[in-house]
Amino acid sequence: MNDIWLQSLLVLALWVLLYHHIIYPILLDRLARARRGASRPTSPADVPADRLPNVAVVMPAYNEERYIAEKISNLAALDYPRDRLRIVIALDGSRDATRERAIEALSRLPPGHGIELIVFPRNRGKVAVLNDCISDVDAEIVALTDTSALMPADCLRKVAAHMASPDVGVVFATYNLIDAGSEGERRYTDYQTKLKDDESSLDSAIGGHGALYFIRRSCWQPMPPDTINDDFILPMSIVASGSRGVYDRSIVASELERTQSEQEFKRRVRIGAGNMQQTLRLTKLFDPRRPWLAFAFASGKGSRPFMPFVGLLAILLTAILAGLGHTVYLVLLLIEMSALAAAVIVILVRTPSTPRLLSWLGYLVEGHFASLIGSLQLMLGIRLKHWQPRVDDAVQH
Repeated sequence: MNDIWLQSLLVLALWVLLYHHIIYPILLDRLARARRGASRPTSPADVPADRLPNVAVVMPAYNEERYIAEKISNLAALDYPRDRLRIVIALDGSRDATRERAIEALSRLPPGHGIELIVFPRNRGKVAVLNDCISDVDAEIVALTDTSALMPADCLRKVAAHMASPDVGVVFATYNLIDAGSEGERRYTDYQTKLKDDESSLDSAIGGHGALYFIRRSCWQPMPPDTINDDFILPMSIVASGSRGVYDRSIVASELERTQSEQEFKRRVRIGAGNMQQTLRLTKLFDPRRPWLAFAFASGKGSRPFMPFVGLLAILLTAILAGLGHTVYLVLLLIEMSALAAAVIVILVRTPSTPRLLSWLGYLVEGHFASLIGSLQLMLGIRLKHWQPRVDDAVQH
């Protein structure tokens, strides 16, 4: 009798893993195609020049000496009326030459560029800086961007067109890795882009890329100081309050920075802790009164932090059933162990010639392992440091 319960629990665990990783993306693709109809919806009509809203671009920066000058040139090239645009660069206690290079880059710009430089003497973390800077602007739209991500010149006009619809509270840009840290990272980014685009077609995009997104200022509320994934909780709090989030694939943020394996794993541990935190805090996204939003969040981002635990449970149950003498489960256990061994080898020996499937498997397993560590740290109350670029990364990349 105990065998039946163990087998039933194993089947359930395997089904959850299969649904989250394979069935949901396929089902979402079909539903999104049906919702879009025969063709993709047309882009919103351009807003006339005399009706363009005021926009503020807010960019926190910490130890960004390598990218700050190029980003300032990028900001200065934005195609938007300067009398309706405010650009705020907030230096959060940088310990490298970010401040000096920013001042030098600003000095090369013609008068009237409209870029403000705010220098905080000590590092307080991105959440504190965002709360301060956003509360200080009175623009209708706020663009939030990373130093290492270049913005397309016409992005603000496109966002203004989206925000002309009063139900839109967030616009997410898509993301292009100029130089991915691994093939697995690139493929995972492409996979996430497709997922977010499809979710946007149902009701609202479920999060975006922190490198570049836009919010309606009137919908914003300050974040709790201990917020981990600010680039998810900030925009999705607006969505949870009733607005829609639009994912615009024509607005592409180009990432200049290439992640290193050590840095990438630490970042994914922090994101894993943040994923657990955001699922627990944004329960409004499960609201059945918005069925498509609830379905997408529960199937994807909302259940993601629990996948490592479900995977461990499946392996444990398989091992127990194999130990009870069930040959089929012994074979299944060998398959599971072989897949994990292959993933570990891919993680330890990263080569461009790694087959695509194995590259994807390695990236997936590493991500779930990092998520497991992050989730456990959060549940055990271990305080996570502000995630910031390492000072020596500026010269290593």
